[in-house]
Amino acid sequence: MRRWTGVLSLAALGLIACRSASLPPQPWTTVTVTSGPASGLEDGQIAELANSMDVQQIEAARLGVLRAADPDARDFARALLDECKRLRGDGLGLLEERGIALEASSVSEQYEVGAREELAALGNQPPSLFDRAFVESQIAAETRQLELLDHLLAPAARDGRLRADLARRRRTLVQRRGEAEHLLVARFPRQ
Repeated sequence: MRRWTGVLSLAALGLIACRSASLPPQPWTTVTVTSGPASGLEDGQIAELANSMDVQQIEAARLGVLRAADPDARDFARALLDECKRLRGDGLGLLEERGIALEASSVSEQYEVGAREELAALGNQPPSLFDRAFVESQIAAETRQLELLDHLLAPAARDGRLRADLARRRRTLVQRRGEAEHLLVARFPRQ
């Protein structure tokens, strides 16, 4: 297994997300981590961060369903909501089956704070800008989540079934990001 050691900056990931979504940069704190078993993250902490990602996506999707004026953006939000609820349910079921308890960590707590701030900024978008900002924010969130999966969660996971679940989540994120990118280009091209 290739090991990745370095600084994972939630601040940098948040800044990328906000620039992409035309939202103000969020003050996410830098977290120093070493991936793999040396990272100190246990499977319960990994699962908590994955669960936090699901909750953030569910909340964003609910906002999209409520606020999107464009029918394609609203359909995307509905599909996102259904898919994230399914992923979260499957993940929680796996944890129960494997006897893994969710356990907060500084990384999951910082992720949650940043996600709440980003969701609030998205919610404050005027109606005329919301649809584009929503789709852009999903692309940014999925990109950030892929970074966390690739560089922190997957390398540190010890339980084989949890690793398989993270790999499945990764495939779903890649597909969903592609759908969002296509929607952005097709429905909300830059003028």
